[in-house]
Amino acid sequence: MLITTFTDKDITIDWVHNNPVRTIPRTCLLAGTVCIISEGPKGTQTSRMDKVAEGHSVLADKDRFNKSIGRKVSLVRALKSAGYARAIRKDIWIAYLTHTKK
Repeated sequence: MLITTFTDKDITIDWVHNNPVRTIPRTCLLAGTVCIISEGPKGTQTSRMDKVAEGHSVLADKDRFNKSIGRKVSLVRALKSAGYARAIRKDIWIAYLTHTKK
């Protein structure tokens, strides 16, 4: 979970990974990652935030499951559907890259 704070609101980003056992044929058609963006007034509990957008990354039949790539692809799609301004998107990416840095 990633929480980014702005002057008037908090934005929470969470990912759900679905990596089914690799069988032929694949047992689950929705293998991939889901990114959920929620926001609320500053100081709001994460459970009370409103869901703003959702982005999906879906594996093709020959793709290998990779959490890092799935998080990035689903985050791009979620930010696009949320319609945030460029400055907010930039701050979210900086927070994400700082958070995932090892």
